[in-house]
Amino acid sequence: MKYLLLLLCSMSLQAEWKDWTEKEQDLFKNFIALNLIDMHMTYTTLRDFDAAVEANPVLGPDPSLEKLFLHKAVVTGSLYYLLDKDNKVRERDLKILNGVYMSVVLHNGYVGFEMRKRF
Repeated sequence: MKYLLLLLCSMSLQAEWKDWTEKEQDLFKNFIALNLIDMHMTYTTLRDFDAAVEANPVLGPDPSLEKLFLHKAVVTGSLYYLLDKDNKVRERDLKILNGVYMSVVLHNGYVGFEMRKRF
């Protein structure tokens, strides 16, 4: 797993951040923030409650923090590369992605709240 992370860090995605508008950059930063919130909520809920399981089949029912981080790094890097290639609808796509991840964060909050309410 460490070698895969090393490989990902050494890859050049050839994406040009300077070509993005300020609004697009802000939307992508929001996307990263939502992913970090999602990762934190997932990890703490899984750690605090034995009954909680991860719903993402790629990660498995009880992923480690390392696996969560690696998954987020791969997905975020891949999306950055794809968004950089398609600059005509980048802002729209970022708004959609942020909407999806906001619903994921809200769902995680609900699950965590329900788990805590039982104890």
